[in-house]
Amino acid sequence: MTTRIIAEKRRENVYTLYLRGASIREIAEVLRIPRSVVHYDIEHMRRRNAEWFEEQKEPETRMQSLFKEMWDRVHDIVVEVWKLYENIDEHDLRLKSELLSRVQRAVDMQRALMMTVTPTMDDVENRRVLKDLEQRLQCMEENRRAEELDRSRIQSRIRLMERERSEPFNVPDDPVTFCRDYLGFRPTEYQVRLLRDPSQFIVARWSRQSGKSHIVSVLLLWLSLRNPNHNIIILAPSLRQSKIIIRRITGLLKHLPKSLAPKPLRTKIDFSNGSQIQALPNNPETIRGEPGVHLVYCDEFNYIADDSSLYDAVIFTLATTNGRFLATSTPGTRDSIFYRMCTDNDNYEDVSRHHVHMAGCFGTQRATQEADPRKNQETVAGGPLAVATRDGGRVCRGRGKMEANSVRIWEDHGRLGADGKLQRMDSGFFG
Repeated sequence: MTTRIIAEKRRENVYTLYLRGASIREIAEVLRIPRSVVHYDIEHMRRRNAEWFEEQKEPETRMQSLFKEMWDRVHDIVVEVWKLYENIDEHDLRLKSELLSRVQRAVDMQRALMMTVTPTMDDVENRRVLKDLEQRLQCMEENRRAEELDRSRIQSRIRLMERERSEPFNVPDDPVTFCRDYLGFRPTEYQVRLLRDPSQFIVARWSRQSGKSHIVSVLLLWLSLRNPNHNIIILAPSLRQSKIIIRRITGLLKHLPKSLAPKPLRTKIDFSNGSQIQALPNNPETIRGEPGVHLVYCDEFNYIADDSSLYDAVIFTLATTNGRFLATSTPGTRDSIFYRMCTDNDNYEDVSRHHVHMAGCFGTQRATQEADPRKNQETVAGGPLAVATRDGGRVCRGRGKMEANSVRIWEDHGRLGADGKLQRMDSGFFG
């Protein structure tokens, strides 16, 4: 026998005595080995058992490992006894009889092992089948709940669509009422004037952060819902800016029934009544080839390159439907169509002009704060104007700078005097 086998048998003997309750000193005296060896063998067997249980977590695998280990031991006994039987003298019948009796006992042990383990293996298989059935039942239950939830959602959607079909959405005749009752805000006076302007050509020269993009988005949405099969085009200095208006309109749709515009896109919104709003590049050829356009909106028209060619293409497109043209912008250069539409009374006498200067926005802010002094910051619908707020008697940040800029930009409409009131002047358009 090799040293490894001897050491393994010693460890088994040590651990067997240890499990029977013997102390380390008693084990060392019985086996005649040092205590340090006993302690090492016990720790070794503990570590090996922990590793075995870690590997054999599943009951089925653990049972198979135990069965294999016992089967190997019985097999080793039979093999050793048979080798001894072949090596002894054939006349020594007593010894041969003893060896045969050992083989018979080993076979009986193996038979008893099979009879003991087989029912246990059946139990393990039954447990495995039962666990599999439980998992299938759980999956079936989860699928059933998901189907019921989907069915409930579909039924709710069908009921909502039937209710919307039976009670059609009534768009108010007045866009201001539409803002107040459906979108949840009250437009300012200058925004109301733009919303209710029925002119065919409209230009809005408003200061920054005065809410022009917001209120124009509301106007385009109201026109699309009010007029079936209405085609509206949005232009801007870049396609990215046109998409901003589409995104604003999409944000307003959350206040309305979803059936009005089921699937809004990033550059186009199709409504259930046949109307559509789409953002296009500011290319004259693209505009000229668009059929059936009822309104063209140009955002920041004063900053569009080659605006003369674009304006000619827009007029050519609107001629087939006698459509409307709306342009908004903040002041820029004098060499532009927007400048001439705002100042030239001879060639653009049919243009409706709207102008909102920064001081006018300040006046709106001060009036709102006087009505409700608890608010330390107010907003105009669609654009925050924190420059006009006060906090404990202090003027908030930015007001003086913004007022100075308003004097420089809007010289044709006056200057802010020492009393904070606007003084009329008759100088140039953009200062």
